[in-house]
Formats: sequence, C-alpha cells, structure tokens
Amino acid sequence: MTAALWTAIGVVTASLVGLFFYVGTRIDSLGDLLNSRIGSLGDSLNSRIGSLGDSLNSRIDSLGDSLNARIDSLGDALSARIDSPGARLDARIDALDGKIDRLSDRVDVLSHRLEGHIRHAG
Repeated sequence: MTAALWTAIGVVTASLVGLFFYVGTRIDSLGDLLNSRIGSLGDSLNSRIGSLGDSLNSRIDSLGDSLNARIDSLGDALSARIDSPGARLDARIDALDGKIDRLSDRVDVLSHRLEGHIRHAG
C-alpha cells in the first residue's frame, strides 16, 4: 500500500509538473502574442503620430510662409506710405529753393540797378 501511495504521489506530482510546464509554455506563448500585438500597435501609433506630426509641421511652415509674405507686403506698403510724403516734401523744398534762387538773382539785378541810379543821380 505504501508503494501504491508513493506511486500515486509520483503520478500526481508528475502531472502537476507537466501541468506547470504546459501552463508556463502557454503563458510564454500568450506573452509573445501580446508582446507582438503591443509592438504592432506601437509601430502603428508611431507611424500615425509621425504622419500627423509631418502634416502639422507642413501646415505650420505654410502658415509661417504666408505670414512672412503678408508681413513683407505690409512692410513694403508702409515704407511706400512713409516715403511718399518725404518725396513730396523734397519736391516742394526743391521748388522753393528754385524760387529763392530766382528771387536772389532778382534782388541782385535790382541792387545793381539801384547802385547805377544812385551813381547816376549823385
């Protein structure tokens, strides 16, 4: 009876060890499957995030270029508006300089005539 008991204990132990190995192998298999699926999802998410990042960078670059062009255009328009009164004032100053030169010449002519009249009268 002792031998039968030890045999039964051996069979149960062997069955349990076999069961543990089977369960361990099954857990490893499921772990590998889960790891593979997680890796696949991670790759898919990386690809999606990369694509969205590239799209967002492209849109930001496009908006930046558009804003730079708009700023340049407004700067040119502002420069033209600032330069326009200056050019008009320069033209007026040049015209006044011409008038002053003509008046100065006229004063010189009149001064010579007056000197001539004074000499002739005196």
